[in-house]
Amino acid sequence: MRSGIINILSSVARRSYAAKAGAPVQRGPRAGPNSGHVDPRHEIMRKFLFEREPKELENLSESDHERHETIEQAFKIFKSEQSKIQRESRLKKFAAMEAAFRELENTDMRLLEDATRKSPNPKFPLQLRVPTETPPKVIWNYTALSKQ
Repeated sequence: MRSGIINILSSVARRSYAAKAGAPVQRGPRAGPNSGHVDPRHEIMRKFLFEREPKELENLSESDHERHETIEQAFKIFKSEQSKIQRESRLKKFAAMEAAFRELENTDMRLLEDATRKSPNPKFPLQLRVPTETPPKVIWNYTALSKQ
């Protein structure tokens, strides 16, 4: 009986993804959802996706290397300034939206309720069409204007 269970468990272990990848699966007591259990596959994926080795710049002189570093720093500064401008723009738009909401609230509550009421006919996913590369099944609806 015991040898049959061991055979079943070993066959399941051979079929697991970790066994196919060649990495041992670490199993232990489960105290909580994130308590110490680290799947080696996740570590491999994390290293592959997020940890990059610095590129080796071969055949560069000292001055070329310094120019390269200067250009990279300037690009980082440019990107941070660009994101700061976008963030400020979003904040200004949100402040204008809040001011319009307050003005509408002070002017007429009926208009405010109409503006904030959700539509009974949502436009997604039935009425909104996502652009695709393939042509539609019905090229033209000839009766669309006759219904109005």
